[in-house]
Amino acid sequence: MIKDCKQHSQTFKVALRGKKLKATPGRIAVLDIFAHNAKPLSIKEIKKIVGKQGSDVATLYRNTESLTKEGLLVKVNLNGKNAAYELSSRGHHHHLICKSCGKVSDVKISTNPELDKQALKGAKDFFSVAHHSLEFFGICKKCEGKIKLVSLRP
Repeated sequence: MIKDCKQHSQTFKVALRGKKLKATPGRIAVLDIFAHNAKPLSIKEIKKIVGKQGSDVATLYRNTESLTKEGLLVKVNLNGKNAAYELSSRGHHHHLICKSCGKVSDVKISTNPELDKQALKGAKDFFSVAHHSLEFFGICKKCEGKIKLVSLRP
């Protein structure tokens, strides 16, 4: 199990209590993991970080779901695979995902407010858009080099 970062621990305790959640060591540890990771993480990745001494998978699911429900985490679906999570305090952004290795990078682009209106025009049976997510798929620079090498072989 990783040790909680003193820098974030108190901030997370206040945030949890502000959401009427108990500031348990497990919840604080989960939030701390996200504070120190720049990419969205799946439950499997969180479990790998906390190790054998950390929470079991069921507890990690419960914690991430309660933190998501209260708005401290955001659930993202990357490439239709298992859900991943990230801190909601990172603000609204999109993701660029490598089709070869799965690397994820944040993409901050300005979205046109007309996008939501266009979506509603296309779906006559909806009243409003609550939020949206947008993922871009491509090849990262590291994998591009590998792909070029493979394609050059006879």
